[in-house]
Amino acid sequence: IANKKSELNSLDKVINSSGNQTLENIPKHVVIKGESLFSISKQYNIQMKALVKWNDLSESKKIIIGDEIYLADPNKVINE
Repeated sequence: IANKKSELNSLDKVINSSGNQTLENIPKHVVIKGESLFSISKQYNIQMKALVKWNDLSESKKIIIGDEIYLADPNKVINE
């Protein structure tokens, strides 16, 4: 987990080999049993409001096992 945190903290954007940022390259977390947006936000040291915005969720929406949660803003993807 510590490696993930340092990797994400130093990551401004993820770029593929052609120089384009893609959704596939944005760091994600797959929800496991017992997790919540709050626990995921604490695990990666990301504000819960950011997770809600990046994943088009509401703070009251329940996430389910297997959901993929973006850990960076997917709206900053460069589409060409």
